[in-house]
Amino acid sequence: MMLLETPGLAEAMAKYMTPVVFDKAFQQYIDNAKPELKAAAKRLGDSSNTYCRAVKTQLAATSGWLWKRGDAESVLEDVYYRQMLCVESIRRLAGLSGHMNFEDAMNHLRNAVLDENKVPTEFLVKKYPALQHFFELISKPTLSRNDVKILGEIIEQQDKVIREVFFDMGQAWQLGAMREIFGEVWPKMVAESIDLYNAFPPDSARADIKSFKAIGRGKIEEFSRTLVSKQIIALWRTRTHTESPDEWSRKYALPSECVLVVDDAKSAVDAVADPGSASAERLQLVLKNLEKDGAFVDENKAGEFFLKRVLPARYQKMGFSVSELSEWLLKKLGSAPGRWLNDVRLQEAVEAFVKQGYDTHARRQAAEKVNMLSDAEAKKLLLTLIDQIPDVGLTVLE
Repeated sequence: MMLLETPGLAEAMAKYMTPVVFDKAFQQYIDNAKPELKAAAKRLGDSSNTYCRAVKTQLAATSGWLWKRGDAESVLEDVYYRQMLCVESIRRLAGLSGHMNFEDAMNHLRNAVLDENKVPTEFLVKKYPALQHFFELISKPTLSRNDVKILGEIIEQQDKVIREVFFDMGQAWQLGAMREIFGEVWPKMVAESIDLYNAFPPDSARADIKSFKAIGRGKIEEFSRTLVSKQIIALWRTRTHTESPDEWSRKYALPSECVLVVDDAKSAVDAVADPGSASAERLQLVLKNLEKDGAFVDENKAGEFFLKRVLPARYQKMGFSVSELSEWLLKKLGSAPGRWLNDVRLQEAVEAFVKQGYDTHARRQAAEKVNMLSDAEAKKLLLTLIDQIPDVGLTVLE
């Protein structure tokens, strides 16, 4: 009524009640009603009065706040705990700086505890029972005013434990927990332990112990296979100066297993060429064999092994060279020497090689030697051949 009856009062009040003036007055009210809110905001680096906007937003969503001082004070209390004290505790735990709102702080906390941490909360609660309620609270999609207050109190009380378990860059506690859960199969080397730990899925913390162990055994098997595979391949490269068995075979025109002096060399070569097809136990055995002294030979010795393996003993006296045989087999069996020993055509190809070698080299030498024999010596030689080679005897009987 006074507003209508007093000339110019409405215009004067309209000029005064601007957003800028209202915001300043509102901030003065908040700072007077809850001075610790401003102090906490300052510690958190809130230079743009974000805390005032947070209060205004929450007040606007609260029915009847203009008429009840108690409602306004309740909202201030809520923002103080939610936006300030809890955020401040989380920021301190994580070693972060700069302004952070409550949602960002909670997301950071949940990520550290439930995603980056791979140790099940079930295991953690057995170690630290006081964290049970902590896990329950951060697992909630939304938190009440009382939840936030309790969470802040838990963080304050369990600061040392939470920091050590979830915010240690070296992950010492988690690695120790994994070693306790999985025992001797867990890697002892720190670097390997970290790599395996990081290979676990992000939701591991939410799994029950039984399921976690089942997942873990598979991860450990896979990691062990990968680790040993890398060691085997590195050893092959160091000893042979080639990237793979196939490259070695093509380089020297020999089956790659001839470079190895180990039990079941073919299986060892297969494990080097395709480690994913072998079990972790098999790879461990291969690595153990390849690490032995004398397990690898040079290409010359490998060539000798190849000749002895494919040429019958009596033909080896004819003086065939490795290069001659390899060149022949490249033409007859193809340009993949690694497959020669398993090629069904190998024996036929070797016999053809021996025959052409005999025709070009040995036949004339044999004839010249026979011509130099006396009749008695020639007869004795013929009888020996009849005794040792059935085809000679059958030829005499024709």
